[in-house]
Amino acid sequence: MQFSTQRMTQTANNPATFGRLLAITSRPQNIVFSGLLALVVATLHGNFRAGLWSYLLLFVLYTAAAIYNNLHDVAADRLNHRTDNPFSDQRLTARSGYVWLGVQVALTAVLQVALVQPVGIVVTVAYFCLLVAYSHRTVRLQARGLVAPFVLACCYGGLPVILASGQVGHVDWWLAGIVTLLCVPLLLAKDYKDLVGDRATGKRTALVRYGSPKVWRISLFLACCGCAATAGYLYLQGPLSVSIIALSVVCLAIYLYSVWYVHQRRTRRPAYFLRLPQAALIVLAGCLTIL
Repeated sequence: MQFSTQRMTQTANNPATFGRLLAITSRPQNIVFSGLLALVVATLHGNFRAGLWSYLLLFVLYTAAAIYNNLHDVAADRLNHRTDNPFSDQRLTARSGYVWLGVQVALTAVLQVALVQPVGIVVTVAYFCLLVAYSHRTVRLQARGLVAPFVLACCYGGLPVILASGQVGHVDWWLAGIVTLLCVPLLLAKDYKDLVGDRATGKRTALVRYGSPKVWRISLFLACCGCAATAGYLYLQGPLSVSIIALSVVCLAIYLYSVWYVHQRRTRRPAYFLRLPQAALIVLAGCLTIL
């Protein structure tokens, strides 16, 4: 306890360290996919500025979501030895986290001025509602099996497409649904790295509840459904692009295999594969929008 108090005092007295820890708890690298997705959708409809404002709003929304989740996930992250949650080892206090969270909420209100309404407000309110429902101890959707990855997929894929397409005149619900569906297998696979803490804290994720073989089958089924929906979308929009679907399938397969390998061998050597599906989905969204 004395060591933790000393660490907290050193952090508070060092602005550079404090700022770095705030950046870590915000996990800005995780919003790159959602931001680029919104940027691609808006830009290919001829409105680059709307894409930038959408990217900025999503960045602020995800920062708020990451902080709120970190504040409510301290016990599990401590057991999982997560280094991206400074609250779990008391490098940051809960009070500083809530202050930073309040700043993000205020920024989302300011950014509404630059966005087309009511889409901006609707997406913001939906994001915050899903955020609270996902992390709050009372509802805690993150511990409710298959509900959790669908909620996260909406935040990572569906809502960014809705926001960006709404800025350029019409909401593309079908594209939002396809991207959401393709994100779910990726988020199901994410549970492998948090399995120890989730099981110890009673968090009933899909992996804890159903086991690895069933999660694999569910992931592959959803990936196939996403590819089938993509084929239908492309068929109605223009020529069927087999290469786009093949790219998505290959990257999903690589992702699922690499996460399984990490889980089986308890190593992080193939972790560089884990960013490939994000790149594939960005390319997919761009090609779908062009067609």
